[in-house]
Amino acid sequence: MSVDLKAATPDTTIPATGAFLFGADSQSASAPSVYRIDTTILQYLDSLAHTITVNGALSAPATSLTGTWITGGSATTTKPHFLVEPSGTTSTGWSTAGTGIGVNAPSGFTGNLIDAQLNGVSKARIDYTGTIFAGDGLSGPTTGVPGIAFNGATGVGFRRTGTVAMIHTASGADIWATGASYIKMRSNGTFDWSSTTDPTAASDLSLSRDAANILAQRNGTNAQTFRIYGTYTDASNNERIELDFSSSQAVLSMGRGYGTGINRTANLWFFGTGGFNVQPNATTSWTFTLAGALLGVNGTGGLGYGTGAGGAVTQATSRTTGVTLNKVAGAITLFTAAGSTTATSFTVTNSTVAATDTIIVSVKSSTTNKYLAFVSAVAAGSFEITFYTTGGTTSDAPVINFSVIKAVAA
Repeated sequence: MSVDLKAATPDTTIPATGAFLFGADSQSASAPSVYRIDTTILQYLDSLAHTITVNGALSAPATSLTGTWITGGSATTTKPHFLVEPSGTTSTGWSTAGTGIGVNAPSGFTGNLIDAQLNGVSKARIDYTGTIFAGDGLSGPTTGVPGIAFNGATGVGFRRTGTVAMIHTASGADIWATGASYIKMRSNGTFDWSSTTDPTAASDLSLSRDAANILAQRNGTNAQTFRIYGTYTDASNNERIELDFSSSQAVLSMGRGYGTGINRTANLWFFGTGGFNVQPNATTSWTFTLAGALLGVNGTGGLGYGTGAGGAVTQATSRTTGVTLNKVAGAITLFTAAGSTTATSFTVTNSTVAATDTIIVSVKSSTTNKYLAFVSAVAAGSFEITFYTTGGTTSDAPVINFSVIKAVAA
């Protein structure tokens, strides 16, 4: 049986025996200029491995597929323009928009789908799991030179050093590295957060390395705040500790609740035998001991109340007239009268006083007479002062200072 190549179609079957005819008059096997190829030879050639030895040339590739890529079929029928697929292998997942080069290995295959080599050394490959290996090509030759780079971004990419570290490069420098158990930044680098959902937008929060073992949160002249939350529902409902540097003041806010958050007790724990030291200007002034004592250890310091804690009041009508001053410290100016060696008392109404408190009084000033004064009674909300002169009887208006020391009986 003979098959005329002029009349053959893509569906023409190669006969098991016979021949293909081609030539100017191939319709007749006996016509001149007709050539005959036995099909057994074609079948033999089809069973052999093929090697193309045509040299490449400018604008003339050794092999070129110039036909139109197929699109628009199903995931099964829209085959790649160039397909490597063993006979009998099923492929039903091709893109209906078309595929240039396709590789489809049979079930059970565990090798490489693609392997690009240089002089027998693998440089890039894709294995059967879809994992991409860059091989030694990922190892950048020098610091700041990526093994994997991006078009249009010179020096930006990744390189490998050793067997565990992956380094990100940018602008010709190594920026940060990842290893088996770490992410590491260069010494002058920062970990930043963007001000928007765009990670390339301006940064408004940054962590930096000031020096060895020193972590810094800083951003130019912008004051910073650090928060630790106990509970968090949203930005308006939470409980937190806040270390803040704002309004030119350093503030530590502890246990504060916002919105539905609850104000919590704040504790300061210390365990060293030296206790806890308060050091204004790096000089210890006060020490809290492990026994619970507060010790003033600076000879120029003192224990007392600051501005705003005290007040002043003047006695009216007579020296036995009571006064009211709801402060933990203050000055009481007595009614102007002649001094007397007879003890006289008056009551100071003071809402800050508890019955167990200790009240300290002293005579601040007197124009002529010398006075003795003491507390003769303490009750919840008041205390009584008793005073007299040591002998002087001149008319004057002495001033008595007082301080309330909070105390308990249990």
